[in-house]
Amino acid sequence: MMLTERGVLAYRHHERFHQDMIAFILEHVSEDESMVLQKALERMMGYFRQKYDPL
Repeated sequence: MMLTERGVLAYRHHERFHQDMIAFILEHVSEDESMVLQKALERMMGYFRQKYDPL
């Protein structure tokens, strides 16, 4: 399965959105807040991997 050209453009746009969002957040939080955010995101990623990764 492959993305169409339009799908690739949408994917890139969405990926850029996430990069910009993370950069903005990290510019506006303390080091302690950044560490808490990192831990929370790691837990969230673990959830998604467990729930949606193929067995």
